[in-house]
Amino acid sequence: MANIIEITDKNPLVNKTVRLGKVAVTVKGYLSADTYAEIANTIANSSFDETGTYRPEYREIARRYVVLKYMTDLDLGEMDISEVFKVTQSGAWYNTIINELPVWAELEQSVDEIINYKLLTRKTSFDDLCETLSAFAEKMGDTKSLDEIAEKLTNLDDKAVVETIVNK
Repeated sequence: MANIIEITDKNPLVNKTVRLGKVAVTVKGYLSADTYAEIANTIANSSFDETGTYRPEYREIARRYVVLKYMTDLDLGEMDISEVFKVTQSGAWYNTIINELPVWAELEQSVDEIINYKLLTRKTSFDDLCETLSAFAEKMGDTKSLDEIAEKLTNLDDKAVVETIVNK
């Protein structure tokens, strides 16, 4: 039986250096499990706005930022995420970095799965309405009570009910 050490000794984990013009940039050739998870969650979580609405256009903005922050030795200084997005559009240098990332396809798949999970499990206003109606129905008890209420409502003047609701 083969030993994993024999394989990894012959294929060590190494970072790559790419030349971007006259600048040498180190691109990580591997990630720890924690860094991998942090990158996937950062991109996925950044794909939602403060109200929890999915905004797919945010994904690429976050992606470009985490690539430079977590997967290279580039110093971003005071550059914010929107500025990183802008400057990564100015040539092929960013694509050179992406092409050197060994786990990029797996990261994209993880981001997709996190986003899909969030979309499938999030509560909507319709869910809230259903919960409210269920709670109301439980408090109302049996249908006999509901029938009594409905009977009383049929005897009311519709115009008076609407005026009362509008005025309140």
